[in-house]
Amino acid sequence: MNRLFKVLIFFTIVGIIAYFAGNYVLTRLSNKYLVELQEKLESKGLFFENLSFEDISIRSFRSASVNNVDVTFRLDKEIYGRKSFHSSFQANSIVLTLISISDLLVTFSINDFSLLVEPAEPSTRQTFGKFEEASFASELPISMKSPEASAKLILVQIENLFSQNKAVGLSLTGIAKVTIDQEEVSLRVVTVERGDSVQLQFDAADIMKTADLFDIQLTEEEAEVIANYPSMVPDMIRLTREAKRKAAAYQRADRSFPEDAFRHVYWSYHLTRQLGPDLAKQITDAHETAPGNTVNERKMDYHNNDVGRKLAKTNLSENQLRRLVLDSDDVIRHPNQVTN
Repeated sequence: MNRLFKVLIFFTIVGIIAYFAGNYVLTRLSNKYLVELQEKLESKGLFFENLSFEDISIRSFRSASVNNVDVTFRLDKEIYGRKSFHSSFQANSIVLTLISISDLLVTFSINDFSLLVEPAEPSTRQTFGKFEEASFASELPISMKSPEASAKLILVQIENLFSQNKAVGLSLTGIAKVTIDQEEVSLRVVTVERGDSVQLQFDAADIMKTADLFDIQLTEEEAEVIANYPSMVPDMIRLTREAKRKAAAYQRADRSFPEDAFRHVYWSYHLTRQLGPDLAKQITDAHETAPGNTVNERKMDYHNNDVGRKLAKTNLSENQLRRLVLDSDDVIRHPNQVTN
């Protein structure tokens, strides 16, 4: 028994030494390879201001993690339509998991990371440029025999996730920092499964809080619709706020001005022009689920929303929209004008 105990102690010590020695060797080799990798990437237009990590540790027989990663870089090459951008990235760990020894295939995940992407040129379309307290995982395998080709496939899916809100093999959770009318707001974001793909979704409760911040009243159903289209949230909030402000301003100048009719026509018109008729209809229909309106008030709003969508086929100025609301027989300006 005493001998067995000594054997166990011996192998435990050897295992501990092998573990830490393996971590040490991996870290030394990786630091050496990092210099070569940096040179290769810079030849392709990716310039690093900082590229470092604390160490690499073996987590199990099949996985290892790169810990306390800190990267700051500048891209000076057009990729996916973007000419260049500056980015900083920090992560608690990047975990590589071996899924096939014979084919040398790995997957990866990123735990507790923050990301900031600053485009070199300003854009009218809000993009996801800042994440905090985030985690990301890819089920798509990377072949260590041809890592560059594998990485391109994953990059395509990441681009699809943020540009088309549809991808396969990816998952993401975190807090997205979104700028709306020059004000930054925090919105929780996750990937949710839709059939055989995933899409990004904001937290509907956060959408409601953001609307309150901009003095906008949303229904729960409306917030749920908006939450399914993360990249369009800034335009939705901005246009809703704009329609409310302009309608109120016209009525302050003229108490007889049909504020409600103008607000709905203007709002629906611009939502359709910016987001398309299908999504505009989803949003405006969801808005009409709010309690408090009479049957005729609700019918009037549905009708004027439809007028706005039809008008969106032509390019009209604000003054032209205002005149249409005042003069057109197609617009219902008061609930008592509703016919059954």
